[in-house]
Amino acid sequence: MRLKKFVLIISLILLGVGLIGSIFFTYFAGSYTIRSQQLTSADGTELTSLVYTPTDTSSGNLPGIVIAHGFCSNKQAMQGIALELVKCGFVVINIDFRGHGESDGNLDFERDALIEDVYSAVQYLKSLSYVDNNSIGLVGHSMGGQAVMRTAIQYQAEINATVSIGMVGSNDSRYAINGTAISNLLIAMGGLEELFTEAQALAFLQNATGGIPGVVPNQLYGNHTYGNATKLFIAPFADHILEITDVQIMAETCAWFRDSFYTTSTPPITDLYRQIFILLSVAGAGMAFFPVNAYLKPIIQRHQPENPRKIDDPGYKKKVFLYIAGYWLVTIIAFVLLLPLSMIFAQNLNFIMGNFLIGLFVGYAIGLLLMFYVIHKRVDKDPRPFLRRIKEQISNHFNQSMFFGIVIFLFSFGTLVGLLHWSFFDLLLTTREFGATLMLAMILFPYALLDQLYIRNMQSHIAKGRLKEEFKVVLLASVAKITMFIPVLFVDLGLASIAVMILLIGFPFLELLTTWIYMYSGRNLIAPAIYLTLILSWVLVAVMPFGNYAYSFI
Repeated sequence: MRLKKFVLIISLILLGVGLIGSIFFTYFAGSYTIRSQQLTSADGTELTSLVYTPTDTSSGNLPGIVIAHGFCSNKQAMQGIALELVKCGFVVINIDFRGHGESDGNLDFERDALIEDVYSAVQYLKSLSYVDNNSIGLVGHSMGGQAVMRTAIQYQAEINATVSIGMVGSNDSRYAINGTAISNLLIAMGGLEELFTEAQALAFLQNATGGIPGVVPNQLYGNHTYGNATKLFIAPFADHILEITDVQIMAETCAWFRDSFYTTSTPPITDLYRQIFILLSVAGAGMAFFPVNAYLKPIIQRHQPENPRKIDDPGYKKKVFLYIAGYWLVTIIAFVLLLPLSMIFAQNLNFIMGNFLIGLFVGYAIGLLLMFYVIHKRVDKDPRPFLRRIKEQISNHFNQSMFFGIVIFLFSFGTLVGLLHWSFFDLLLTTREFGATLMLAMILFPYALLDQLYIRNMQSHIAKGRLKEEFKVVLLASVAKITMFIPVLFVDLGLASIAVMILLIGFPFLELLTTWIYMYSGRNLIAPAIYLTLILSWVLVAVMPFGNYAYSFI
């Protein structure tokens, strides 16, 4: 009891300190205002945006800058860059692309419509009486970097400076970019960039300079006054995802627009403090998850006894290893079935790569069912009929366990949305996302149920205990789930490498949460299965953009 109370108090302190600090560095770090603004793209698609305006607009000739996020992202992810730019005296508009965040529409395969999304923001800036129409800049990350460069070429006479973060011109004819046609182009990348190499970035820099031989990073070519300034800046310790949070890239971006628009205001970069406070608040909410589970158990499951556990087995190590090896085979089965299943489920959900996600989880469900049957017969040698064993493990206090899983999900959903929606990443579901989440949840539930069935039966062979058992289960289940993905890290697969890194972090984290829920729900696997289903459905729909094509690798 003392430990629960202590952890809860510490988590609330972290949460409070993090919230206060992140609110201050978001809204009060300088003299500016932030407001929402609806835009209409050329084809009538409604877009959402945030407009950052310096308090003093009396000069009537402030530079205006459009910010564009990357694939699977949204405007809140670009908040740090937006805040640093408005502190420099620029009017900033930060948009949600079509199919992303709170905007309507679908992302098309060619992505030509993104140019008009960016240009709709340019037109809005030019409609403001205090914005200098001859000082318009664009900055974008990844897919947004590609979009702002293409916009700068198509509307060359109206764009005076461009910053592309984490994106260079491509050899793909659909996305080939002539850097010489872009006025005052800064290319920024992390030294750990996964999507392209430094050599490819230098080749694009050489193209943008008009063919100057022997170009090198971090050196200015051309002149801002003549509109032909070009530079490649490399932040040594940033990867593709973290480039937009790197303070060196932020400082370089601010300096680039300052030199392009002949302004002098360059206040210190403070977004690192905002990021630290956001992490503190998220850490506090994460810590609160564990005592909240413990406090809810006697309230929701007052009369629910724990399901019986197996007696310790001297041969448990061999059985646990066979469970782990079995999950490796499940992963192989899932990826063997991925292509045919993704073709079957193509366009079942109107979000990009939905067919792959559905195919992958259905493949895992098939593999888990087959492997658990083998485990049931050959490893556990359980005398009960297979389906009866499954029924007995899920039927005990089903309603209470399901309610427990939903309540814990709502706690996670509420805290994460509350902390991140306004500060770092938009996870609040729109109306169409809510419908897609419910549909995806129905598809993912068999996977989540079979995953928990498999892992919790493996857990039954592990010695009892609370923290010690939790640690062992999370470690062993993580080994079972991520081992087959580790070799991919040593292969240059571009965006797939980033996806694998997310899996290597996400699987152990989800295992930590679901194991804790299982142990505090009377050891009934329905609660963690419900939680896993809702969390996966919610995050995938909130992150993946809506679109009318099935395949994407950029």
